[in-house]
Amino acid sequence: MAINPILSKARAKFIELYSRVISVDENKDDAVYWNGENNLYPNEIERVILNSPTASLASKLMAKFVAGKGVIGNNEIVNSTKNYKLTDIIKLASYNISKQNGVYFHIGYEIDEELTLRPVLDILDYVKVRQAKEDDEGNEGKFVYKDYSVVKSMFGKKEGDKWFYAFSKNENVIIAQIKNDYQLAKGIPTEDLAVMLPYYRGQVHYLNLTPEFKYALSPFDSVYNDMDTEFRKGMYVNRQFRTGFLGKTYVVTSGLDEEDEETVKDDVQKWLGSENIGGVYHLSVGATDDIDKIFKVGQVKAEFDEKMFTETVRDLKDNIIGAANNAPKQLIKSDDTLFGANSETYLEQKKFYDEQTEEERSKLEQTITYLGFPCIIENITYEPKAISTGEVQTADVSDETKTAQANLRGSVGGVQGILAIQQSFANSLTDYGSAITILTEIYGFSNSVADALLGSPDKTPKDANTTTI
Repeated sequence: MAINPILSKARAKFIELYSRVISVDENKDDAVYWNGENNLYPNEIERVILNSPTASLASKLMAKFVAGKGVIGNNEIVNSTKNYKLTDIIKLASYNISKQNGVYFHIGYEIDEELTLRPVLDILDYVKVRQAKEDDEGNEGKFVYKDYSVVKSMFGKKEGDKWFYAFSKNENVIIAQIKNDYQLAKGIPTEDLAVMLPYYRGQVHYLNLTPEFKYALSPFDSVYNDMDTEFRKGMYVNRQFRTGFLGKTYVVTSGLDEEDEETVKDDVQKWLGSENIGGVYHLSVGATDDIDKIFKVGQVKAEFDEKMFTETVRDLKDNIIGAANNAPKQLIKSDDTLFGANSETYLEQKKFYDEQTEEERSKLEQTITYLGFPCIIENITYEPKAISTGEVQTADVSDETKTAQANLRGSVGGVQGILAIQQSFANSLTDYGSAITILTEIYGFSNSVADALLGSPDKTPKDANTTTI
């Protein structure tokens, strides 16, 4: 049996994991690894998600739970140019994770008051980034940034590609890169960092949540066709409403002279509408054995049947929602019972989805901490534990969380946060129980160390429900 050449190019073939070949043109020194068969996989997956009502909602929910309530503790500004705080970066990164399963972090530098380099964090537009091949020594290639959906510029002139270095913590490497960019731009050397920094292109670190692939595979990749079908179902309904018959009424007349036909036309138009529903229309005709041959009113049967897609649409929605880390359907679109007698179900579903997005949230925490910004993300259902005994009750924490807490305690921002807690407690703006909870849950201090850090002789909690330590 011959294969239809059109069907052979269907998206189903394109999304098979083993056919998603990442290729590179070895004949070019600056060649990049292609992301998809046409190098536009990120663009295509993002477009089909946004075109699907269910996928769009599911993606937003996933991003919300990955980002949680933001950073616990010190939410410092990490990009003064764009006025981004750490929580802003986390939200931007979560949007990319929920659609692409990956994030491109851009790390620039500025000089602080001590004349030392301080990192500046940003998020690049995911669909515009590709990674160049490694050099002859196997070192990670640079990251090229441009709009790959545009073949050529307006006048056919190829524009120069913008690119960034791969991330490195080595300060000697960073200084060498800064000097190299200044040399390329100005052609003369200098040792003044303040002069050179404006010309520095910065570095990129790629968080790939599907590391078995060169580029991340979207959470919604397996339901690409379902999302596209939902979109096309919407197009079909729209066209039926715009161009279909939809039960339109028709009137047939016969044997009437031209004047009578015009009268009937005007009268029937006045007869239509809800305001004339009780009206009576009288048409006087000559003797006839069949009135239907002279005047007949009928209605064209609507082509659109809303029940036609019921099961198909339900299956599509279930598949798409399931792709978003097994999101509970009622969190995507609630019903009346959710906030009634079964309102407890809503809280349980939030806790469940917090667990389902824990891996992405944890990887995001680890990556941002690795880049020089220690942080702990507060999940949606996080609730600090109250002090009910002589010891503060703290939850078991993972090794990753302990590492993040240690980094936070040793950072400048972390120290500033501790000083702010001490001052707030000393001024009676924060009670003892709350201050202890912050120092133990967020910073990871033991109860005794947290108690000593507060340094106030009056530690009696004002809350009658809180036990004095």
